[in-house]
Amino acid sequence: MSVIVNGITQHLVSYYHPQDIVTNKLRTPSSVPELASLEISPDLLVKQNFRVPPVVEPSFEHSEGAYMGGGHPHYV
Repeated sequence: MSVIVNGITQHLVSYYHPQDIVTNKLRTPSSVPELASLEISPDLLVKQNFRVPPVVEPSFEHSEGAYMGGGHPHYV
């Protein structure tokens, strides 16, 4: 995955064994409290070239319009 931050392309590479997927050893970010509670800057979500866009929902503290620019969305 690549995102552009301050005009610089950042690449995220993850290494894992296929068996880790089959045996459910890997957790989704939303299942890790420390990650699920992070506020994600809209700059990291909009105007990016994701093959599959991330699924986001506004955090409880923010209004329904949070993703559209008001607040910070969270990964689901």
